[in-house]
Amino acid sequence: MYGLWCRQSVMPESKVAISYLQFGCWQKAQDSLFGAMIKSQQSGALSSIPKAEKTIWEEQWVQCAKHLNQWDMLTSYAKEINQFDLQLECFWKTSDWGSMRDLLQDPMPSDPGQTKIYDIYNALQEWRLQDAEKHVQEAFQYALKNWCLLPEVTVQAYVPLMQTFHQLVELNESAMLLDEVNKSMRHNSVPDLKNTITAWRERLPNKWDEATVWYELLTWRNHVFKMLVECNQNQQDIKTALNALGQHEETWTHIKFAESARKQGLPQVCINYLQKIMATPGIEGQHTYSKIREEALSRLELGSQQDLTQGLNLINKANLDYLQNPRDRAEILRIKGEFLFRVPDQRNPMQMRVNEANDVLSTAVITADTQSKTWVSWGNILHAMLQAKIDKGGNTPADVDQRNKLTADAMNCYLQGVRYGSEKARMLLSKVIWLLDTYDEQPALGEHFEKSIDNIPSWNWISWIPLLLGALARPQATRFRKLLSKLAADFPQALYCPLRRFLIEKQGQSRAADGDGGASVPKTATPSAPATPGVATGAAATPGAGAALGAAAPGAAAPGAAAGTPQAAAAQNVSQGAGAAAVKQEASAAGATPEARAAMVVRQHAQEIMKHLRDTHLAFFLETERFVVEITRSFKPSWEQQLQHIISACMDSMTSLNLSAPLSTEVAEKVEAALSELLTVLEQQQEQEKGKGQPSKESLQLTEFLTTYKPLLTASFFKENGSYSFATNKDLYLMLRKWQVAVRRELSRAAAPKQLESLSRALAESKGSQMEVPGQYMDMNEPMTDQHVKVDRVLPEIELVDMNLACHRQITIRGNDGKLYHFIVEATGTTVSSSDERTLFLCQFMNRCMEKEKQTRRRNMNLHLRPIVGLAPRCRLISHDPKSVSLMEVLEDFLISKGMTPDGVALKFAEKAQALSKFEKDPLMAAMNEVADILPETVLLDYVRSQIPSNAHLWSFRKHLAVQYACQVLVSHVLFTAPPPPSKLVLSQLQGDVMLLGSTPGLNKECTRMQDATDMVPFRMTRMLTTLLSPVGLEGGFSAAMGAAAMALNHPNRQLRHHLCILLREELLAYSSPTPKPGQSAAQSVTDHGRSVLARASECAHQVSQRVNDLSPMTALAAEKDLKDGDLATPINGKVISLIMAAADPVKQIAMPSLWHPWA
Repeated sequence: MYGLWCRQSVMPESKVAISYLQFGCWQKAQDSLFGAMIKSQQSGALSSIPKAEKTIWEEQWVQCAKHLNQWDMLTSYAKEINQFDLQLECFWKTSDWGSMRDLLQDPMPSDPGQTKIYDIYNALQEWRLQDAEKHVQEAFQYALKNWCLLPEVTVQAYVPLMQTFHQLVELNESAMLLDEVNKSMRHNSVPDLKNTITAWRERLPNKWDEATVWYELLTWRNHVFKMLVECNQNQQDIKTALNALGQHEETWTHIKFAESARKQGLPQVCINYLQKIMATPGIEGQHTYSKIREEALSRLELGSQQDLTQGLNLINKANLDYLQNPRDRAEILRIKGEFLFRVPDQRNPMQMRVNEANDVLSTAVITADTQSKTWVSWGNILHAMLQAKIDKGGNTPADVDQRNKLTADAMNCYLQGVRYGSEKARMLLSKVIWLLDTYDEQPALGEHFEKSIDNIPSWNWISWIPLLLGALARPQATRFRKLLSKLAADFPQALYCPLRRFLIEKQGQSRAADGDGGASVPKTATPSAPATPGVATGAAATPGAGAALGAAAPGAAAPGAAAGTPQAAAAQNVSQGAGAAAVKQEASAAGATPEARAAMVVRQHAQEIMKHLRDTHLAFFLETERFVVEITRSFKPSWEQQLQHIISACMDSMTSLNLSAPLSTEVAEKVEAALSELLTVLEQQQEQEKGKGQPSKESLQLTEFLTTYKPLLTASFFKENGSYSFATNKDLYLMLRKWQVAVRRELSRAAAPKQLESLSRALAESKGSQMEVPGQYMDMNEPMTDQHVKVDRVLPEIELVDMNLACHRQITIRGNDGKLYHFIVEATGTTVSSSDERTLFLCQFMNRCMEKEKQTRRRNMNLHLRPIVGLAPRCRLISHDPKSVSLMEVLEDFLISKGMTPDGVALKFAEKAQALSKFEKDPLMAAMNEVADILPETVLLDYVRSQIPSNAHLWSFRKHLAVQYACQVLVSHVLFTAPPPPSKLVLSQLQGDVMLLGSTPGLNKECTRMQDATDMVPFRMTRMLTTLLSPVGLEGGFSAAMGAAAMALNHPNRQLRHHLCILLREELLAYSSPTPKPGQSAAQSVTDHGRSVLARASECAHQVSQRVNDLSPMTALAAEKDLKDGDLATPINGKVISLIMAAADPVKQIAMPSLWHPWA
């Protein structure tokens, strides 16, 4: 609605009001709409405002009143304007059955299905059960006819009708319930209504459904219960039973609606509605508790000083003696503690009553120690007290001990909350890990953590596995080793691959630190360096996998040879391998460097965890290890593929350069260094092969590759006489492009599907039974392992696919459910691989947040994630959708008929702009206009239309695309990620899912903070994307989804700041290592480096969370409190709209580098 009316509205108040409606701010929207009506009448401009705009004011004002439960006011309004449908709705909801009966006798043109529902209400109220049954059947027919008129693919359009069916089912059950009461009156017996009422309690709307849906359903139930109370029954005992049942259920229904209103962000509606219960005689103790709880929580949410005081007074006046359940008493005490924490002390208004809150919450925990919310609230109070002590300062032993105790107590509270199943506490696990890192020198903190591990369900830690493995290098390593061992026993499928990869990484680091030249270790990249993939040689693909795991590789033996070998014998061989590795480590530890010894200790921790996993799940370990070893050995990229990866990465690093500028020596040197490293590693491998005697087939191929390519690469890219042969960046890029095309041509000869048997006979003949299909632990919920899909077998066809300008092999796994799962086998050797996996973790967290936020849940917002499973430091599996296509591939498909390429268009644009600079005032725009003749703005839309079967599917595709792209853009923007080129923007051709490849946090060169904004546009929103989304979809669905996602992330209960701190800490550790200063010990250097990284991570997290906060509509809503009378409020999604306008500005787009393809 906002996308449509922001373009058509005359009054600025219309935009403001509709922006409120977008995000469920009903009271603000109603006030704004009413203000617009008054202003238009007072200014005399009513005649100049379009009728449609005035109509939308009235319609939306009525909707606001419905959400705010203002039925008395709506009744007066409906009578005044004589609106038939609205009068009927108001009459039955306010129990004015006489007026409703009179109005139905003289019906007006209206929705026949809805009118039938009003007839049912009237018939049931008059106990005309046969008429009601007849009207129900007719209403079902009308609803079914409307159902058949709906399109096939738009799920949201079905929701109102599904709610109507729900309503009709309950009306039919109401008739049955009243019929049961009639029968009991004839037989003088108590009716059995238990089944119906139990079903009604369990069958409620979704938590994210609108308040009007809840009100529609619960109001009618209350009418039925009133009919039971008022039932004219001769037998006094039967009448008493019906009266008690009706009052009980009526009160429960009132409280349930109040609870739903509070959870939907309508606390004032909740408070007003609860006042109805006060007039109900004989309220039970449990209902009194529920009433006090809901009102207190609503006042806590309102947050004004007056509401906080009233809420505290309400709690203080409550008599807790009638509460038989200790959990109920603990909950009331918990809420009291929350009030005390926020209400100022009367003796000192500048101080909160923190100590009183602490005492009350400790009493609440004693009252019911299994109440998870109480533990969380107490932990928050203790953490606030800790923060106050830190701000106050003081380094005396007493101050330090007090801070240490508060830290340990707060962490223990959070862990207890997780133990007893609090969703809010699960979000606080990031704070627990952050506390452990910040205060890792405190032994007591680790002891508290270790004691709590056994009591916490281990599945809560699955999403944290990569971070827990990294913690094995920190002082609290023994605590995390115990936790990981528990995960190894409970969820081996989730832990095995990350642990195996970690082991191999630590083996390489240990060898490198000890001066072992035989190990090929990936170098640490810097944020400014091009993402040049490392060389995945035979040694690097699985560097000593058997030694790293303390076992011989199970895949080394052919399947037939091991057919008669018992598992016990295999386990014995594995144990012998582990013992040999341990003896070797002890022998070399004495003469190792401090770095090597540290890596060795970490590796020993990881080996113990792997041994525990192997001992507890031997069959799974052997099968999975065989699969992983075969993948890493058999799917090593060819020499040409490795060369193409490096060339593509170098080209990608040049997308931000001005091609017409003189050659950047720094870039040319990086290209030369990357190619030189490749040739050096291959030559070393060639020398190793020569020493083995008879040359193998692989050795001969390597010799042929070096003989063919080395002279050509040296002549093309290496310095000659101290200088390069390129004059401009364009010359270097053209040379890289020439090589990319040539290598791709060589690879295309093998593009036809190969048979798996030619690469790995063992993998082709193996049939799985224990291993799960990778990527099933992505949703941060408790995994249902018995429902996970197991690997049946790997299909024999192996295909070559393009991804991000490089070629990769694709395997297809058939699960035991019969479905096919496609994975790309990607070889990589830089920190970029781990970096985008950390970004994937943030996306998982974002999905969890959107599940809990009403505005995102009602929009069905769920970020599409692509599982990534690392098998080794240079090999990982990436889930792949065969129906996906990148924007670059769409451009190539369009330009192939014109004999052009996207890079050719970019070079032509640069040349044209340079040529026109002498004649045109705006040469970039003039060049852009010429490119627009080659690439019209409908290229992407026409491509999607060619893949979509119908217009209904196209509409659904565009709507889903707007939501998905908004979420992806939000993540990349808040992480300071550069806008992606077309090759990194991938679309699903059928559903509209979006992926931005290579989204990594944007750190500055010094890795001290997030990089300053250097790009002209905040994200990619070029004309082809704008055309596909449509202007209305861009300003409507896209902006609303982006604002709602920011709301979900910015909610205080989500703990975004601490999640970001941990994510960015790992990112900073990947880019830096401790460097001892002169005279400083290695241990002190590590400690200082760790503290520096924590401080920098906190600063970077503040920058990221500030961007999220700026984009949240609730931030703008809170800022409106400072507006003076007469000031015009702006739309609360104004920051999002401004960002979209900046991204879609063609002037800013053409200022981007030409290789960014601003016309696409």
